[in-house]
Amino acid sequence: MVKPAGLVMNGVGSTGAPLPPEGFRWVYESVGGDLLLSSISGGTDVCTAFVGGCPLLPVRVERQRPAQLRVTLHRPVLPDHGLAPEAQARQMMAQVNALFESWIVERPHEWQCFQNRWPRATRRRVLQMRASGAVAP
Repeated sequence: MVKPAGLVMNGVGSTGAPLPPEGFRWVYESVGGDLLLSSISGGTDVCTAFVGGCPLLPVRVERQRPAQLRVTLHRPVLPDHGLAPEAQARQMMAQVNALFESWIVERPHEWQCFQNRWPRATRRRVLQMRASGAVAP
């Protein structure tokens, strides 16, 4: 490991040229696999320095009253670097879908979905809640 004892490192940025796969591998193996590595190159380094390294960050905006909103920032959804890239993507999307599902079940009257994206049990539960009058359609 390259990082000195006691140093907490959350992320590493690379700029100047796109970081090749070998560079990503070296950082994760030598510096640590539990950090956010951002390769922010390609002519817009200044812009991507602000947004390129942003993890998947769920944000929920809820209307409280007219002209009053509550914004909730949730923990970042980060990849499990022990998994293959496709498995990382599936694992991250499962987390995001679970979060959306919890929001929809909590306030189903505020959502409209035109795809059968959610499990049947969830759709059935929402329809039952609407039919019972527990929530408005």
